[in-house]
Amino acid sequence: MGMNFRKYFWKDDLLFAQPNSCIYIYNQTIANIPMRRDVFQALADPTRLRILRYLTDEPQTPAQLARRLRLRPPTVIHHLDALRLARLVHITLTEEGKQYAARPGAVNATFALLDEFLTTEGEDGLDGAGGDTDFAS
Repeated sequence: MGMNFRKYFWKDDLLFAQPNSCIYIYNQTIANIPMRRDVFQALADPTRLRILRYLTDEPQTPAQLARRLRLRPPTVIHHLDALRLARLVHITLTEEGKQYAARPGAVNATFALLDEFLTTEGEDGLDGAGGDTDFAS
């Protein structure tokens, strides 16, 4: 079952989604679900999306990804670092070296939140003009 959200807003580098079931006391939200902005920045790059798609199929080393993408390994490692910092992939040490794999739970949660945002009617709260007024500073 998906969670329904009533409002979305940016606060610092976090996107907050206020669930319909959250509790309000004196105009302060008690429960919020944060989504970091760097997750969306990581997903905004087409190369990172391709890497994430490949890593969803199976774990791979940076060298394997570099061959598959026809990029230099340092470039691939740069993209992998952005995905790792966004917590969308994780590293496992194997006999072949570092292997990267997608974190299915994080990927699914990101897209569930994005889907909920895109399908919610009403105020989106992302315009920066009063969108964070219900959040305690």
